[in-house]
Amino acid sequence: MPRDQWDDFTDFGVTDFDSTGQQVGQGALNYAAGRHTVTIPAPLRGHPFTVELFPAFARDNGAHPWRATVRVRFLLEEPRPAGDAVDVSVVPGGRSTVPLGKNPELGLPDGFVPLVELRVQMTGGAGADAVRWVTWHP
Repeated sequence: MPRDQWDDFTDFGVTDFDSTGQQVGQGALNYAAGRHTVTIPAPLRGHPFTVELFPAFARDNGAHPWRATVRVRFLLEEPRPAGDAVDVSVVPGGRSTVPLGKNPELGLPDGFVPLVELRVQMTGGAGADAVRWVTWHP
């Protein structure tokens, strides 16, 4: 959401519904950028799921149209490796290409693509891992 637009709101209520309209999660987004997490119960996996945003306007009679970009990520309960670990040596300031392995077979609906976590570790486990999330377009 554009930050200048955020001044019109105190927060957004976020509610998650299953395909029957039953509420399965709720939370609040208190800033122009935020995260909301819900665990989808096993019996509901593979069924339609609705995420609704409910704006809390900061001014009396201040309701008006608004715009926001919303990204929804569905993560597996346990990670699945897309390939084997590969040792790579890179000189300071250098670059290296590492093959990602095969595309995970997830049976995703049209319009969905896998979200992949790339994790790089220093030799010997020294220092923090470098982590990046990317969408995998086969």
